[in-house]
Amino acid sequence: SLARFVDVVKLAKENSIPVRGYVSCVVGCPYEGKISPSQVLPVVQKLIDMGCVSYEVSLGDTTGVGTPKSIKDLLLNLTENGISVEKLGIHCHDTYGLAISNIFQALEMGVRSVDSSVGGLGGCPYAKGATGNVATEDVVYLMNGLGYETGVDLEKLIETGYFITNYLGRQNNSKVAHAMPCCPSEKGIRSKTWKILLNYLLLDRTKWHAHLCKQRELYRGYIRETIIKPGLQTSSTPSEVVDHPLNSESNSSWAAYFKENEVLLQIDRDVRPDLCFFQRETEYPCNEILTQEPGFESLRKRIVSTTLKVESQLQKRLGTVELQSNESLYGNNNNDDFGEYQLLPDGHESHWEVVERILFVYCKLNVGQGYVQGMNEIIGPLYYTFATDPHVEWRGIAFTFNFVESYFIYL
Repeated sequence: SLARFVDVVKLAKENSIPVRGYVSCVVGCPYEGKISPSQVLPVVQKLIDMGCVSYEVSLGDTTGVGTPKSIKDLLLNLTENGISVEKLGIHCHDTYGLAISNIFQALEMGVRSVDSSVGGLGGCPYAKGATGNVATEDVVYLMNGLGYETGVDLEKLIETGYFITNYLGRQNNSKVAHAMPCCPSEKGIRSKTWKILLNYLLLDRTKWHAHLCKQRELYRGYIRETIIKPGLQTSSTPSEVVDHPLNSESNSSWAAYFKENEVLLQIDRDVRPDLCFFQRETEYPCNEILTQEPGFESLRKRIVSTTLKVESQLQKRLGTVELQSNESLYGNNNNDDFGEYQLLPDGHESHWEVVERILFVYCKLNVGQGYVQGMNEIIGPLYYTFATDPHVEWRGIAFTFNFVESYFIYL
């Protein structure tokens, strides 16, 4: 079969096109089993004689069964038979996890050309179980450690690997990529990466603007339905209200209101970390809430006005219902501070209030799931990453971060 390539190589040489030869399965073959160095030698020699001297001949452990010893034996056999190591490259698959060790052995013996694949992508169609080529990230890390100058930015390489594997829906097989912090925060890379991984941003950048506009309007609709509309109903005059706080019926809107307040109180306790950032004022308060009529009851008012309006219903023996207030449990907060935290003036919002609103909206939309302690620990770092994006136009998106789009986090 090599004879078929004689004319191809000749034509390439005539047009000054470098030719690289490849020899597959230099250690083991899925059909013939173990391959000895003496079987590889004549094939390599024919490729060199054919004209592959302008580039090199790559020795491929295609099935990934090689060991440092088998690679050493192969290279010794070739060099002892007059083939210069400068004309050889190494191509290792990582089926048995020894690709890096095999490459190290080849480097020690003078090989300076190493094949690799970003994220360890690839495979071998005729070798069952064979993984992709060794990850470029792992090879660069090895060479950096050995003092070789590769000219490759490892951090950018890792970012590229994750981008490609995520786009293809493939697993990233680079051990270095999994071990190293691979998503730098400069230039908003970390923020955009999380948005893409959570399916908040599409892979097609040309559709970002339209998609974000749609998402923002969707979230505003959620706010209107879950916070603004109920807040306006609560502020209605008594004559307009058919229901009343003492109504013990299961379909009472007040019973649902008190139940929501219990959840809101738990969220409120969890979303006030001591980190300075969350106590600061956000640049992008929710205008839909801040511009409502004076009687509108916001989440802040539901918590801070005097005491949280939570009532427990106690059924007495004679069938009477007694509502037990939680004032004695939580105390009466008539000052401007709620606990140790001072609230911002009307028209302003802290970052923790934004997080509180996001979680409350999520709970209202996902009644079956509800709020679970720990959700705040997940949304906190994500919100911080979005809200500190160096690009001003992206920071405003933080308050519209849609947990409904990312509900799978809690499955």
